[in-house]
Amino acid sequence: MTRDARSVVEEYFKLMHGAGPDNMEFLKTFAADAVLVEPFSGSPRTHSGIKAIEASFRTTWQYQPMPNFRIRMGRIDVSGERVRAEWTCIWDGLPGEMKGVDDFEVRDGKITRMEVTVTEAPGATR
Repeated sequence: MTRDARSVVEEYFKLMHGAGPDNMEFLKTFAADAVLVEPFSGSPRTHSGIKAIEASFRTTWQYQPMPNFRIRMGRIDVSGERVRAEWTCIWDGLPGEMKGVDDFEVRDGKITRMEVTVTEAPGATR
């Protein structure tokens, strides 16, 4: 039985706790041909396929280590296979919280597309 989109996204966030270069279990929530669009490389970059997504996370953690990071989920909106999830990320050494929203597409119980948007960065002025 295929899990609903909300359950898949909730599992992704749960597995992100404790994730890092030595714990990539969260990748099992992605389809083999998934697409990730992320802003952590300086400007939004698109990574296609599970190997490229894994490499993106490994590179991010290499240059932006996030010791003891925690993610608090906020509002989650679901419309069929689309999920929009607000989040707050806190980690040691960060002078505040980072907030954002992830837009997901989920099919057959796997994330097929994830687009990350940071809405508030620590230390940023408005």
